[in-house]
Amino acid sequence: MTMSQLLKKIIQNSIKGKKYVIGSKEVLSSIKNSKLIIISKLIKNNITNKILSEAKNEKIPILFIENQNLKLEKISNIQFRVSIMSITSSNDQDVKSLLQAAKTITLNQQYII
Repeated sequence: MTMSQLLKKIIQNSIKGKKYVIGSKEVLSSIKNSKLIIISKLIKNNITNKILSEAKNEKIPILFIENQNLKLEKISNIQFRVSIMSITSSNDQDVKSLLQAAKTITLNQQYII
């Protein structure tokens, strides 16, 4: 399974089970319940910096999406722009596989596709 397919599977399963949070403020307020945070590389703001800091403190992995073909709203079938998403429940092995396949860009739990 490719990284794109695995990411799609994780997101779609989370949406079916209503185990996700979208939006910067919402993700920040529920960060302790997160298994994985997915951020579009297009987003840069103060809230994102707070999310990165909190996620690092809580040791929650962050996956940055650079690939324009992997738009979160398209994968999740949400009808509005999504730049940040938190997965609150997922198959841990799927998340580990996705992160192992992603290129590590730093040592503090941040990955990039």
